[in-house]
Amino acid sequence: MKRSFICKCDPKRSLGSSGKSGWNNFDFSIVAIALLQASGTLAVLRSLRILRSLRLIKNIEKLRFIVEALLHSLPSLGWIFVLLALVFYVFAVIGTKPFGAPYPEWFGNLGVSMFTLFQIMTLEGWEEISRAVMKDFISVQNVLLGKKLARINFIE
Repeated sequence: MKRSFICKCDPKRSLGSSGKSGWNNFDFSIVAIALLQASGTLAVLRSLRILRSLRLIKNIEKLRFIVEALLHSLPSLGWIFVLLALVFYVFAVIGTKPFGAPYPEWFGNLGVSMFTLFQIMTLEGWEEISRAVMKDFISVQNVLLGKKLARINFIE
């Protein structure tokens, strides 16, 4: 099969008139990678053949509309990331001051505090952090007082 492909592959034709299309060049490179021996890092490159399914975006109008809308929203998503980073920074500074000395492994410096906040946000290991902090900083009286205040505010 490989020999028949190599015999049928005409470099003038593949890089000539049909080479003007980006998809044709992409298909040619995928097939050329598939011809190489599957060993080491080249074996990973052979899995790129699945990317040929991206040609559907060009052919299906609704799918193309959705992809274009996603691409147009990328600058706004960048600004959302900046805003989220600013919020993380502010709360990391706030968390480092009271919790930095008693819990240096979670709030020792600004970078560690930001990573701890990320852990809490993604719910990965948050129960260990919250139980340790609540054990030392929140008393039963404060919790009961908070429930009474919440009940009073809810009734009003």
